Amino acid sequence: MPSEADHIAMANTNHCTLLYLLGQHANHPEWIATVAFYKALHLTEAVLHARWGMDSSNHNQRLETVKRMMGVKYHVNFHVLYQKSRIARYLQDSGSRTNYSRFTDHLSADQVV
Repeated sequence: MPSEADHIAMANTNHCTLLYLLGQHANHPEWIATVAFYKALHLTEAVLHARWGMDSSNHNQRLETVKRMMGVKYHVNFHVLYQKSRIARYLQDSGSRTNYSRFTDHLSADQVV
């Protein structure tokens, strides 16, 4: 499993990518949502590893661990990022079973920012 430092390095890489994409947010809203989630994922994994010596092997396990170890407020915010990134990648909201032709049918580029 990656170390805390590995996760922080990936979060920093994602942050740089996010800054680049935000400069052109109208052209890349789906990638902003996706990269923002993965930045949060790596920061979350770094905290879980540093504080509790825990690592997650999949999204569902991570969501449950986040809720249990980091609290409901963090879980809710993390879960929203997860959901938006899934819609961006698969063009489907699995909760409502809504399909989209493009991500901006769900969120405008300005809303993503």
